[in-house]
Amino acid sequence: MNEEHPLVPMTPYAASKAACDHIVHSYRETYGIDAAIVRPFNNFGPARIRELRGIIPIVVRRVMENSPIEVFGDGEQTRDFVFVRDTAEAMVRIYGEPKARGKSSISPRTGDLGQRLDRTADAVLGKPNHPVIHSPRGPATCGVTAAR
Repeated sequence: MNEEHPLVPMTPYAASKAACDHIVHSYRETYGIDAAIVRPFNNFGPARIRELRGIIPIVVRRVMENSPIEVFGDGEQTRDFVFVRDTAEAMVRIYGEPKARGKSSISPRTGDLGQRLDRTADAVLGKPNHPVIHSPRGPATCGVTAAR
């Protein structure tokens, strides 16, 4: 996805994010507020691991607990991951550049595979061939890898 990708939210969470974009845009247009809309993709980092929210800490936790990793769909869906420090630095650079006002995405656009994430977590945690089970895609997964 790029900055011009249409906002067509498929979940209440996605709709709330789109609503925030619209609110910021309306304030820019109505009041001339100097603002940038930033859309970071799937941040990960130390605090995220402690929270045990998001796909990376969920996969790590499941491997550490010897529980199978549950992947919705076939596991071939993609997600981009960005380290939180990189996101913060990008946001500062975006705001510091007047030409970047409007919408900016923060994504490496690598499309990391969910199955590759599973194998990487297995290798890093020293548990190769950790079991992965596939479940039907639920209504909130919208074509991206999800795990629980």
